[in-house]
Amino acid sequence: MITRYNKPAMMQLLHILAPRSSMHMKYKKYWSRTRTSFPNDLKELIVEEMKEVDKERGSKPFTQRGEWALKMYGCFNHEFKRSVKRDFDKSIITWHVATHICYHSGVHYNKANSRIELSKLLSTYMMYLLVMRPHMLCITTSGIVFEHACTKLLEFLRTIPSIITEEAKASRMLRTYEFPKKSNSNRNKETMVTSKWHILQHVNMLAQKLMDKEDRWHIISSVWMEMLSYAASNCSMDNHADQLRRVGD
Repeated sequence: MITRYNKPAMMQLLHILAPRSSMHMKYKKYWSRTRTSFPNDLKELIVEEMKEVDKERGSKPFTQRGEWALKMYGCFNHEFKRSVKRDFDKSIITWHVATHICYHSGVHYNKANSRIELSKLLSTYMMYLLVMRPHMLCITTSGIVFEHACTKLLEFLRTIPSIITEEAKASRMLRTYEFPKKSNSNRNKETMVTSKWHILQHVNMLAQKLMDKEDRWHIISSVWMEMLSYAASNCSMDNHADQLRRVGD
């Protein structure tokens, strides 16, 4: 049944945003006990990425969150531009889900590739900051935006065949699904923060655009690097110091 509540697929795809639950507090508990090592080769790649972004940025302060990276790869058109120009928390979630969709695209490539590994690591870290340390991103609406994204994913998963139980298949369906141009969501349940943010449509279009690019992982890793640099340069010294006292950033 297409309309059947699809719990296995729901949990697999929600794993992209909430590895244990769609509930914001349980997601925070997951992140509070999760640690990821950072290989030296990825540290070297980050330095390379920063140098590339600096070529486009010049002597300007970090005021962009992916624009320079997109211009560097000649893809600063409408959908790409919109993906980095919306509110920072929405951009992070949109790019986070799109990154996972590209990873599970079914295209054969070496997933041990450093750029792919870096993209996933930075994507995960930025989501960690969004949920656990939103003050470091100067974001006050992250809880509302995150819950909205989870709710929309749940609504989508209720419409897909119950036989789809794997994250990879559910991710590919999210990329290839033909969403209506206008959202059918209940406006009464929207907030001022989320009323014009059609997360599934935006993720769908961004993922399709990325999949059309042969150098998609160069683009994705560069955008994440620029987002991280923007966050770091706009984070207060007190917040940086507080994070270092906790474990490090």
